[in-house]
Amino acid sequence: MIRYITRLDRIPVLIMAVVIGIFALLTASELAAQNQDGLVASLSPYFAILLAVGWAAPAPARELESGSATWAWSMGVTRRRWLLARVTPLLSTAIAGGLVIGGLVALTQRYWFPSMTEDRITGPWLTAAMPVTVALAVFGVGLGTATALVTRKVVPAVGTTLIGQVAVIYAAPALRTTSNGTRAVLGHVVGQDVVGGIPQITYVANTAFWPIAWTLAAGLVVLGAALAGLALHRVARIDA
Repeated sequence: MIRYITRLDRIPVLIMAVVIGIFALLTASELAAQNQDGLVASLSPYFAILLAVGWAAPAPARELESGSATWAWSMGVTRRRWLLARVTPLLSTAIAGGLVIGGLVALTQRYWFPSMTEDRITGPWLTAAMPVTVALAVFGVGLGTATALVTRKVVPAVGTTLIGQVAVIYAAPALRTTSNGTRAVLGHVVGQDVVGGIPQITYVANTAFWPIAWTLAAGLVVLGAALAGLALHRVARIDA
């Protein structure tokens, strides 16, 4: 079954490899130019979008719509085994691709490791951090698979996944908080004190970036796991 799915997924795998190669070329260009304009970082969330709408949603939806999934089940392949064979290469690509792209972003922004300044605690930089890049891709796998199992049609599955993935990428950074629960907005915490009629702003410490990123990543992984559970629930209840 895994071998059969692998043959079906050759084109998506090739596309993902080309995308990662393009990221590598952009990284080399930034390093050669010795600039840190953030191009690779700003493009990194699109890997998760492409993985979700170009592979995670249409692949299982196409099999369900065409009836090939039903044929596989009638040949003795259990539904859970079919779903596992579908999700395994997706999840592997999400983790490996997220790690590679996150590493490339870190190469272009080498000062991330020694320190992190307040103005980097923003949506674009948080979604480019390696743990969040991986988590977004994992969430995309769960979202795409779940929508495919719920709709069982390619177009609705792709459309719903696209809307959901883009919404999460733009909304998730707004939910970020520091370790003590204070909301972080555009790299700083808005203070409540007023001195001489002037609102005071307390900036987030440099060390807050990675706790925020890891918390955000953990939340995305939990959501992705919940969606995978929904897919598992749905596949057992689809009429053959």
